[in-house]
Amino acid sequence: MVNLREKTIRIGGRFIDLIPMEMLIYVTFLRVKIEECEHPERPYCLTCTDCFLYLSDLTTLKAVKRMAVDYDIICGPMSARMEEFEEKWIKKEKGMDVDNLRQNRSKINRAIREQLGDRTRTPTYEIAAVGRHGRKRYGIRLEKGKIRIGGGRDE
Repeated sequence: MVNLREKTIRIGGRFIDLIPMEMLIYVTFLRVKIEECEHPERPYCLTCTDCFLYLSDLTTLKAVKRMAVDYDIICGPMSARMEEFEEKWIKKEKGMDVDNLRQNRSKINRAIREQLGDRTRTPTYEIAAVGRHGRKRYGIRLEKGKIRIGGGRDE
């Protein structure tokens, strides 16, 4: 369960502490899983990775503008972080940097491993990579039916 306004991510009974940019990236992967699933008729994902993305898919200006909606909720509209986000990734009209996404993915996965504590469950919640070097796609293996995002856009 994610609550954007409260800046919380809960996995099982544990809260995972992420900085706002890491939370944004994690929530973006969760949203892709539930909002852009290529097989909405399937109740379970199982081993499907069709919703996994190339990191470059998240670097476009269009993708960053969609992400800005959640970041605004996470940080608050008058936040200096939101101004910095807009200045760095939107106003320059270049989108987000792939290296930035890779670094944040590593930090997110490390935080999940360290804070969840149960190494048998972490692969389900981490941002996983599938494919060969240079053609990797990324996503979260968690079943789409178990994802809840609250405190956000429609509330």
